[in-house]
Amino acid sequence: MEGGLSGGYGTHGDTFKNDSDDETEVRWWAKGGTLPGKSPDRIAFFKKIMEEAPVFEMTPRLVKLSSRPVPADIPDRIDRKIIDDLNNNIYVFSKDGEHYLAYTQDAGRTIELELTGDKEYALQVIDTWNMKVVAEKTVPAGNFQHKTEMPFTAIRAIAK
Repeated sequence: MEGGLSGGYGTHGDTFKNDSDDETEVRWWAKGGTLPGKSPDRIAFFKKIMEEAPVFEMTPRLVKLSSRPVPADIPDRIDRKIIDDLNNNIYVFSKDGEHYLAYTQDAGRTIELELTGDKEYALQVIDTWNMKVVAEKTVPAGNFQHKTEMPFTAIRAIAK
C-alpha cells in the first residue's frame, strides 16, 4: 500500500522459485506463470480500494515518524534496522474534503487526519493483510485520530 498511497505505481517484487523448472530457475517476476500464495488476492484487494478512490485528484503525504533520515541507498542488507525504522511511517493519500486513505505497517501508531468541510464521513478501518474491513462508523468533520491495534492497518474516510 505504501507505493500506491505515496503516489507511485508499486509492483509486486517477490521472487519465487518455480520448482517445475530446476534447470533455468524460472522466477515469477521474470517470466510470469502462477503467483503462489495470497499475493494475487492482496493485489486485487488493494486494486479495488484504489479504483474506488479519485486517485488522479489525490495528493500523497508522508507522516514521517522515524528520526532517521531517508538514505540514498540501504548500505547494509544484514542489518534491517534502517528498513525497520523507515517502515514505521504513516502514508496518507487524500483529496481534501472528499476522500482520505491512510496506512501504516505497525500496530500502536496513531493515524491522524484533518477531515475538512462540514460533512460527515463514512470511515472504515481496514486490515490489509487479511483483506477485510474490521470496523465501520460515521465520524464528523474535524480532527480524527485512530490508534492502530494491528499491523498493516489502513483507514478510509469518504465524505457523505
